[in-house]
Amino acid sequence: MLRKPQFFAAVLWITVFSSAHAAPLTFESVIQAHQAARESIISCSCRYTWEAVESSPLADSVPKTTGVFEKSPTGIRIDYSHSNSTFTLLRKNNIQQRLQKKYQSASPKTFEAGAEIDTDQVESPSTRSPWSWGLLTFPIKSPDGFVTLEHLISKSLNKTISQRSGQIVIEADLKDEYEPTPAHITIFISPEHFLATKVIMKLSSSDRSFTGIYEIKSFSNQDNVYFPTEYLYSFGDSDNPPPTAKGTVTSLILNKPISNQRFQINYPGSTPVRDKISGTQYIVSSDGMRISPEEKLLPPMTPEKPTLFPETKPQSLTTIRVIVIVAVVLIFIALIYMRVRNAKLA
Repeated sequence: MLRKPQFFAAVLWITVFSSAHAAPLTFESVIQAHQAARESIISCSCRYTWEAVESSPLADSVPKTTGVFEKSPTGIRIDYSHSNSTFTLLRKNNIQQRLQKKYQSASPKTFEAGAEIDTDQVESPSTRSPWSWGLLTFPIKSPDGFVTLEHLISKSLNKTISQRSGQIVIEADLKDEYEPTPAHITIFISPEHFLATKVIMKLSSSDRSFTGIYEIKSFSNQDNVYFPTEYLYSFGDSDNPPPTAKGTVTSLILNKPISNQRFQINYPGSTPVRDKISGTQYIVSSDGMRISPEEKLLPPMTPEKPTLFPETKPQSLTTIRVIVIVAVVLIFIALIYMRVRNAKLA
């Protein structure tokens, strides 16, 4: 007996490939099939690693991230670490909590803690989790993060759907207030399991253009439920940039019960919390109880403008070019000065 995702897959496969008179693909049917495949992952537990591809020219800008991803009907929990910090991201009941512990290098047991509470809109790119970077959700421009396919399509412009080389292909433009030129996104979806296999994001402006490619290299199939286990990210200023980073999933368990206790955050004692929902900040005890009066939430000193590719630093490449040009000009001026000075002394 076919499960819901496989039912949609069979119907769409017949629709696309059976005859020349078949009905055209529709966004509604593909979104329904993809949503069914995504929702067939009722629960999930796995470990993952995200690290730079050594040959990448941007390897230094990609910190290694290791984490544990857990999903159940209760919510999603992601515990991950990179650099000198550990993070816990908890999403449930349309609320997102994020706890960070920043460790001092001289004393691993000494750390500063801080937490943030916000509405559950998008998953931060910083988690590098297989749920987002594995294309169970999709990258968007602003706010930075990942959203469902149905959300992305509802917000996109000039969208088309077609069949190409055995894949379902969706193309669309994503526009936001920060960029005059829309980003162009191309999504490849497998008709076998209706999960995405590749996403190409292109962003152009008056002085530069960049391409980000998200690609799934392998899936795990557990009782006809698919989950990405290897994913690759490429970034650069060409149409086909070299790989930048890769993600690997291990210890994957699908659709087995996970204790509800896993979907609670244990705060260190006296943790400051920025509550973006209430617009206040306060301190909580280890059990999450407030132990200080609420104060008005102060805005960040320098609000960051969203960027399309947050895990890399394309502006640093421009900075390097400027530094090199300035250095060459200064050397040229110095040589002229020395020649003029030597001529006078002679």
